[in-house]
Parts: sequence; structure tokens; C-alpha cells
Amino acid sequence: MATIYLENVVKRYGDVLAVDNLSLEIKDGSFTTLLGPSGCGKTTTLRMIAGLEEPTSGTIKTDHQVFYSSQDGLFLPPGKRNLGLVFQSYALWPHMTVWDNIAFGLKVKKMDPGSIKKTITHISELLQIEQLLQRYPSELSGSQQQRVALARVLASKPEILLLDEPLSNLDAKLRMDMRAELKRLHHETGATVIYVTHDQLEALTMSTMVAVMNEGIVRQYAPPLDIYFNPADTFVADFVGNPKINLIPAKLQAQDGQTHIDMGFLRLRVQDNPYPGVENIVVGIRPEHIKLSRVSQASPSTFQVFSILPAGAETYVRIVRDNLYLTVRIDGLTDLKSDELVKVTFDLDLVRVFEQKSGNRLSLSIANAVLEGHVG
Repeated sequence: MATIYLENVVKRYGDVLAVDNLSLEIKDGSFTTLLGPSGCGKTTTLRMIAGLEEPTSGTIKTDHQVFYSSQDGLFLPPGKRNLGLVFQSYALWPHMTVWDNIAFGLKVKKMDPGSIKKTITHISELLQIEQLLQRYPSELSGSQQQRVALARVLASKPEILLLDEPLSNLDAKLRMDMRAELKRLHHETGATVIYVTHDQLEALTMSTMVAVMNEGIVRQYAPPLDIYFNPADTFVADFVGNPKINLIPAKLQAQDGQTHIDMGFLRLRVQDNPYPGVENIVVGIRPEHIKLSRVSQASPSTFQVFSILPAGAETYVRIVRDNLYLTVRIDGLTDLKSDELVKVTFDLDLVRVFEQKSGNRLSLSIANAVLEGHVG
């Protein structure tokens, strides 16, 4: 297996900067997801690792092989990189059976028939397609075709497996099933997997590491739960999570020797403030980290229930105050009604604060809430 190093990789298409000075270390045996919106550079990055695109500058290498180096003028062709690539389109040979599709690459490598049979038997059992080996692609479902495409790549035993949005053509149920299959497959094979997707649920549930990209730049590279609970900036916070995080404009203010975060309806006392020049900030709080309680009278800190959206195991409640809308996620059902007045309580340990101008997260420790006894 191999660790992959991308060092100061740049890719330009004329005047368009697709990937901007990207550096990543993708650990041996990891399941690393490149996550971001369309046009962020994630597929271009994958194609440069595969050798299907040549970088403008930088270095791409493993522990024992250099794929590309602008300094040395080196470009290793895709066929010599020991990679397996699965596209969004399965690209199976329609006139070949499943067996022949899987065997094709092995025959090109001049593997002996006994070894080919042993390899296909093992791979087909691993992916649970042993009953499909004599069928043609037109006789398979989308999920089955996806498994065959994976089997064809895995049969050649690549050190690195590259997956470019392979589940986007499947319906919701099949996508869920295949996520579980891919995670099990990674566990059993131990391959280094690089997975491209715009689906943040796929990234959070399947990955060991996630690189969140935007405009050709990696905004954060961390384990999925760290991405979710400790986003590096407002872009990452807003992009990852469903329903979206609540981002609330606020002020960082000093008064009587203490520093407070003032959101208008709630003030939070900060223990220490290492950012004396920062005033305009954004407070981030995820919907599941807000609690609601009924109140009988309106006050400067109360909200009104705007809408209630039951979703089976959970309920999404939208609340509003002075054109500020917040989303709250409640486990199970709720007996709240539209237009009722509610008080909000934040889980203070999970409040995140960002500088408004740069969007970067600020390291602030919140002591308590000080308006109308709203202690988290």
C-alpha cells in the first residue's frame, strides 16, 4: 500500500485556476473523501492523481514512486501508477458477461487462467456477485453494475482506489446500501481509497479523513466528526450538516472588564478574549444543539414558532425573531404549535464563533449565558 503526497499542486486551464497550491498527505490505508460543491476542483485533483490530467506545477508522489514533478519534468503515465479508477459511469463492456468484464484487465496483464479464476472467485464473493457472473450488464440493476465495476478494478489489486462520484446515478435506497458495502470493502481490503463526492452525508459516514474544497482550495482537512463539530470557517460549517448550521450575526464587546458575545436576544460571556481588534462575528450553532421551552409572554429574547416539519424520528422546527430564522432539530415528535412563543437555550460547549470578515473560526471559550438566566 502507499501514502500519497500532493505538494503545492496547481492546475490551470488557461486563465482559470482549477486547483490552487494544494498540499495533502493521504495516509496509507485511509478512506479519504474530497468533498465540495460543483467546480471546486475535487474531480480535477482526482484526475491528476490518476494521471488523466497533468498538473501545471507541483509534485504528486507515493512513498516509493513519483507520479509527477514539475521541478524534475517527470510525468508517469496512468498505466504505471498501480491505480484503480471507478467513474460515475460504470463503463462496462455491454457485449461481455460479468465474468469477462472482470477478467479483461487480468488477461491484458497475461495472468494465467488458473490465477484469473481464483481472483474472480474471490472478488465476486467479496462483492456478493457470484450469482451474476454469466449475466450481461443489461441484465443487471444499477447497484449490481456498480459492484461489477468495483470488482473489475479490485481484481487487478491496485495500491490506490480512486472513486469519482460512483453512487450518484443510484436511487436513495441503493446509495445507502452501497455506502455500507464500500465501507465494508475498505475494511476488508485495507486499500487506500480516494473518494470524490458533493454529498456531505457520504463523506461523514464513510471517510476516515475529509478534505473540504472550495474554489480549488482545501478549506479543512480532518476526520469527519472534527469537520462537523469544529469547522474551520463559515464555508465548512455551512456546507457540512443537514439541516444546515444556524449562523447568527453578532458583536464581540467588552464591558466592565468582561467580554460578551451579543446576539441581540442572548448574550454569552467569554472567559478570555485573544482577539481585541475583532468586533463583528458570526455565531454558529447546529439545530440539534438548541433546546426550546414555551413561554407565556413575549420578551426581547423570545422567538415565535414559524413552522413545524415532522420527519418521523425527528422534527424540524423553524423559529423567527426580527427576521432572524433559526432551525431546531427535536428528537421524535413535538407538541409545539405554529405561532407559539418559545425561549431558546444553547448547548454552550457546542457554540462555535467565526470572524465575520474572514469567516475563520475563533478560539473562544464561553463561560455562560447572561441574559434572562439562559444558562446553557
